[in-house]
Amino acid sequence: MSSRKLLCVAAFAFLAGGWTQGIATAQTTATQDSSQAAAKPATDKFIVGLSGIDDRNQLTGDPTKDQVPTLKMSDRLAIVLDGAIPEKFDASKAVLFLNGHKITDLKDSAWLPALHALVFRLSRDSDNAAAWNPVLGSPSFEPRTIAAGLSLDNLPASPLIARKDGTLPILKLALIPTGWLFAAIGAVLLVLAVVWAAASKTTILKDSLLPQLPPREQPFSLGRSQMAFWFTVIFAVYVFLFVLLWDYNTLTTQSLVLMGLSGATAIFAVAIDASKETPIGAANDKLRAIGLNTYDDVLRLRQQIADLQAELTAVPAPTPSRILVLQTQIADLQNKLRAWRDITRPFVSTGWYRDLTTDVNGPALHRLQMVVWTVTLGVVLLIEVYRNLSLPEFSATLLGVMGITSAGYLGFKYPEKQS
Repeated sequence: MSSRKLLCVAAFAFLAGGWTQGIATAQTTATQDSSQAAAKPATDKFIVGLSGIDDRNQLTGDPTKDQVPTLKMSDRLAIVLDGAIPEKFDASKAVLFLNGHKITDLKDSAWLPALHALVFRLSRDSDNAAAWNPVLGSPSFEPRTIAAGLSLDNLPASPLIARKDGTLPILKLALIPTGWLFAAIGAVLLVLAVVWAAASKTTILKDSLLPQLPPREQPFSLGRSQMAFWFTVIFAVYVFLFVLLWDYNTLTTQSLVLMGLSGATAIFAVAIDASKETPIGAANDKLRAIGLNTYDDVLRLRQQIADLQAELTAVPAPTPSRILVLQTQIADLQNKLRAWRDITRPFVSTGWYRDLTTDVNGPALHRLQMVVWTVTLGVVLLIEVYRNLSLPEFSATLLGVMGITSAGYLGFKYPEKQS
């Protein structure tokens, strides 16, 4: 192995190893006691009821009738109060509690003296994502029942405002908007169709290092398949999180690392395979030597054979001397076609899984290792996203595992080419 190629793999391993806590919070039920959220209950201020409120500051329900409003993320929640509150009260100091969890950094909070109500927009962003996670995690199609409380300032000893009987009012939060969900599913299916459904007939997941093969016979690339896997997983997660939370800042540094690591793996793999010292490079040289540079040349060769055979069987029949010439030309072209098939046969795809987990010598542990770890981390990511509605923060150790498996895959590609 040349020193330049050794340096290439070593550099990749160093970069992969340099890229760098999972979130595991349990879902809290609506019956959680409000004593966990504040030090003591308020005695001079009470909640009358809850209601949605539109952009014209009109209540969408009657909070005095103990109605349970159903809201969704990005909607505005009005908490109607009973008690003395200054007319120019600074609503940004008020804190909303949902299921006993303090939800801070809510935007567009307002105090409406005419309604005697504090208004909060139910919005999640990078500033308050951790506070929302136990409230929104593991969503379902059924609206979630949530107990709402209130504190007028963000101090540890601030009293929690509840109803006069000491209970907390209830709201229902619809976590999965059906219409937008179908739009998200459509977008993800479109990407899946472009990337994966068309993979067998196109070269989108194939290296095309032997252009004399048709796209459907080109072997699948492990590097490109890993890159496509992380692209589609992270794209799907981003779209669904945006639809559920209306938060467009849900990507994390680790998600970019995973995409960057897989992209770097694919680039280095192509650089290695492009070397003429590989078996596929030698096969390419042999095919070019007989005039077959691309698969279009193979198609032209077949067309020439068909044309000559048609002339051979034409009526009236050609002269004996012409027949001899035609038979000789057909035999030469068929020999060239057989040579094409014999040379390319070892490199024809044997199926997506076998292409990814085998090399020219058969089953390869370094390839299987990379496939297993990629799928495992992908499944873990999807589970954590569902549980917490946020991308997990993988530790440096887990990212190091991905870097090591990628570096091992690239390192073993050099011995592959000597076979």
